[in-house]
Amino acid sequence: MLAKLIKDPTQIIPSILTWGLFIFNLLPILAPILVAMGEKNISSAIYWIYQFTCHQKASRSFFICDNQCGWCARCTFLWFSTFITAYITFMTRIIWSFKGLRTIVAVLLVLPLILDGGIQFIATAYSLWASVPPFYESTNSIRAITGILFGTGLGLYFFPRLRDELREDMSSN
Repeated sequence: MLAKLIKDPTQIIPSILTWGLFIFNLLPILAPILVAMGEKNISSAIYWIYQFTCHQKASRSFFICDNQCGWCARCTFLWFSTFITAYITFMTRIIWSFKGLRTIVAVLLVLPLILDGGIQFIATAYSLWASVPPFYESTNSIRAITGILFGTGLGLYFFPRLRDELREDMSSN
Protein backbone atom coordinates (compact mmCIF):
# COMPACT_ATOMS: atom_id res chain seq x y z
CA MET A 1 0.00 0.00 0.00
CA LEU A 2 2.80 2.44 0.89
CA ALA A 3 4.52 1.72 -2.43
CA LYS A 4 1.26 2.55 -4.23
CA LEU A 5 1.07 5.89 -2.40
CA ILE A 6 4.63 6.76 -3.33
CA LYS A 7 4.03 5.91 -7.00
CA ASP A 8 0.75 7.83 -7.11
CA PRO A 9 0.68 10.87 -4.76
CA THR A 10 -2.97 11.50 -5.73
CA GLN A 11 -3.78 8.51 -3.49
CA ILE A 12 -2.40 10.06 -0.28
CA ILE A 13 -5.37 12.33 0.49
CA PRO A 14 -7.98 9.70 -0.51
CA SER A 15 -6.22 7.06 1.61
CA ILE A 16 -6.12 9.32 4.65
CA LEU A 17 -9.78 10.27 4.09
CA THR A 18 -10.89 6.65 3.65
CA TRP A 19 -8.98 5.39 6.70
CA GLY A 20 -10.25 8.37 8.69
CA LEU A 21 -13.83 7.50 7.77
CA PHE A 22 -13.17 3.89 8.73
CA ILE A 23 -11.98 4.91 12.21
CA PHE A 24 -14.80 7.48 12.47
CA ASN A 25 -17.27 4.62 11.78
CA LEU A 26 -15.58 2.13 14.09
CA LEU A 27 -15.53 4.15 17.31
CA PRO A 28 -19.32 4.53 17.86
CA ILE A 29 -19.67 0.75 17.40
CA LEU A 30 -16.70 0.10 19.68
CA ALA A 31 -18.04 2.32 22.51
CA PRO A 32 -20.74 -0.09 23.78
CA ILE A 33 -18.31 -3.00 23.55
CA LEU A 34 -15.81 -1.05 25.66
CA VAL A 35 -18.54 -0.36 28.23
CA ALA A 36 -19.25 -4.10 28.42
CA MET A 37 -15.52 -4.75 28.91
CA GLY A 38 -15.41 -2.23 31.77
CA GLU A 39 -13.49 0.45 29.85
CA LYS A 40 -15.84 3.24 30.92
CA ASN A 41 -13.33 6.11 30.60
CA ILE A 42 -12.54 5.38 26.95
CA SER A 43 -16.17 4.73 26.04
CA SER A 44 -17.29 7.90 27.85
CA ALA A 45 -14.79 9.89 25.80
CA ILE A 46 -16.13 8.34 22.59
CA TYR A 47 -19.76 9.09 23.53
CA TRP A 48 -18.79 12.64 24.47
CA ILE A 49 -16.99 13.26 21.16
CA TYR A 50 -19.79 11.76 19.07
CA GLN A 51 -22.50 13.80 20.80
CA PHE A 52 -21.41 16.60 18.50
CA THR A 53 -22.27 14.51 15.41
CA CYS A 54 -25.50 12.85 16.62
CA HIS A 55 -28.32 13.39 19.11
CA GLN A 56 -27.72 9.87 20.54
CA LYS A 57 -31.35 9.32 21.57
CA ALA A 58 -31.68 5.81 22.98
CA SER A 59 -35.02 5.18 21.25
CA ARG A 60 -33.40 5.80 17.89
CA SER A 61 -30.17 3.90 18.52
CA PHE A 62 -28.85 0.38 18.23
CA PHE A 63 -27.56 -1.52 21.24
CA ILE A 64 -24.56 -3.85 21.39
CA CYS A 65 -23.93 -5.90 24.54
CA ASP A 66 -26.96 -4.12 26.08
CA ASN A 67 -25.21 -0.75 25.65
CA GLN A 68 -26.20 2.05 23.32
CA CYS A 69 -24.06 2.73 20.26
CA GLY A 70 -22.48 6.16 19.90
CA TRP A 71 -24.74 7.02 16.97
CA CYS A 72 -28.43 6.71 16.21
CA ALA A 73 -29.60 4.34 13.45
CA ARG A 74 -29.65 7.06 10.80
CA CYS A 75 -26.16 8.36 11.56
CA THR A 76 -24.75 4.84 11.77
CA PHE A 77 -25.93 3.98 8.27
CA LEU A 78 -25.30 7.46 6.86
CA TRP A 79 -21.64 7.44 7.87
CA PHE A 80 -21.12 3.77 7.03
CA SER A 81 -22.45 4.25 3.49
CA THR A 82 -20.31 7.38 3.16
CA PHE A 83 -17.27 5.29 4.08
CA ILE A 84 -18.24 2.51 1.63
CA THR A 85 -18.70 5.08 -1.15
CA ALA A 86 -15.28 6.59 -0.36
CA TYR A 87 -13.72 3.13 -0.38
CA ILE A 88 -15.30 2.23 -3.71
CA THR A 89 -14.35 5.59 -5.22
CA PHE A 90 -10.76 5.72 -4.02
CA MET A 91 -9.60 2.18 -3.36
CA THR A 92 -11.06 0.28 -6.30
CA ARG A 93 -10.93 0.79 -10.03
CA ILE A 94 -14.65 1.57 -10.26
CA ILE A 95 -15.14 4.92 -11.96
CA TRP A 96 -18.31 6.93 -11.40
CA SER A 97 -18.72 8.37 -14.88
CA PHE A 98 -21.39 10.67 -16.33
CA LYS A 99 -20.66 13.74 -14.20
CA GLY A 100 -24.07 15.37 -14.77
CA LEU A 101 -25.93 12.16 -14.00
CA ARG A 102 -23.81 11.70 -10.87
CA THR A 103 -25.12 14.99 -9.47
CA ILE A 104 -28.74 14.14 -10.28
CA VAL A 105 -28.40 10.72 -8.65
CA ALA A 106 -26.75 12.28 -5.59
CA VAL A 107 -29.60 14.79 -5.19
CA LEU A 108 -32.23 12.04 -5.58
CA LEU A 109 -30.49 9.93 -2.94
CA VAL A 110 -30.36 12.83 -0.47
CA LEU A 111 -34.05 13.78 -0.81
CA PRO A 112 -35.60 10.89 1.21
CA LEU A 113 -33.69 11.86 4.36
CA ILE A 114 -34.61 15.51 3.92
CA LEU A 115 -38.27 14.56 3.51
CA ASP A 116 -38.32 12.03 6.37
CA GLY A 117 -36.42 14.26 8.76
CA GLY A 118 -38.32 17.36 7.69
CA ILE A 119 -41.75 15.77 8.11
CA GLN A 120 -40.75 14.35 11.50
CA PHE A 121 -39.46 17.77 12.59
CA ILE A 122 -42.71 19.46 11.54
CA ALA A 123 -44.78 16.74 13.26
CA THR A 124 -42.78 17.10 16.48
CA ALA A 125 -42.94 20.91 16.43
CA TYR A 126 -46.71 20.81 15.81
CA SER A 127 -47.22 18.25 18.59
CA LEU A 128 -45.35 20.47 21.06
CA TRP A 129 -47.33 23.52 19.99
CA ALA A 130 -50.74 21.80 19.98
CA SER A 131 -50.05 19.45 22.91
CA VAL A 132 -51.02 16.41 20.86
CA PRO A 133 -49.05 13.32 19.86
CA PRO A 134 -46.95 13.74 16.70
CA PHE A 135 -48.78 12.80 13.52
CA TYR A 136 -45.58 11.19 12.16
CA GLU A 137 -42.55 9.57 13.69
CA SER A 138 -39.97 7.77 11.62
CA THR A 139 -38.91 4.21 12.47
CA ASN A 140 -35.35 2.95 12.83
CA SER A 141 -35.80 0.96 9.62
CA ILE A 142 -36.74 4.11 7.69
CA ARG A 143 -33.94 6.03 9.39
CA ALA A 144 -31.47 3.33 8.35
CA ILE A 145 -32.67 3.34 4.74
CA THR A 146 -32.66 7.13 4.45
CA GLY A 147 -29.24 7.21 6.14
CA ILE A 148 -27.83 4.74 3.59
CA LEU A 149 -29.30 6.72 0.70
CA PHE A 150 -28.06 10.06 2.05
CA GLY A 151 -24.55 8.78 2.81
CA THR A 152 -24.30 7.23 -0.64
CA GLY A 153 -25.58 10.42 -2.27
CA LEU A 154 -23.14 12.52 -0.25
CA GLY A 155 -20.29 10.22 -1.21
CA LEU A 156 -21.28 10.10 -4.89
CA TYR A 157 -21.34 13.87 -4.99
CA PHE A 158 -18.15 14.60 -3.04
CA PHE A 159 -15.61 11.80 -3.50
CA PRO A 160 -15.52 11.47 -7.31
CA ARG A 161 -15.11 15.25 -7.52
CA LEU A 162 -12.23 15.14 -5.08
CA ARG A 163 -10.62 12.27 -7.01
CA ASP A 164 -11.02 14.14 -10.31
CA GLU A 165 -9.60 17.37 -8.82
CA LEU A 166 -6.56 15.54 -7.46
CA ARG A 167 -5.94 13.91 -10.83
CA GLU A 168 -6.28 17.23 -12.64
CA ASP A 169 -3.84 18.89 -10.24
CA MET A 170 -1.29 16.12 -10.77
CA SER A 171 -1.65 16.16 -14.56
CA SER A 172 -1.20 19.95 -14.74
CA ASN A 173 2.07 19.80 -12.75
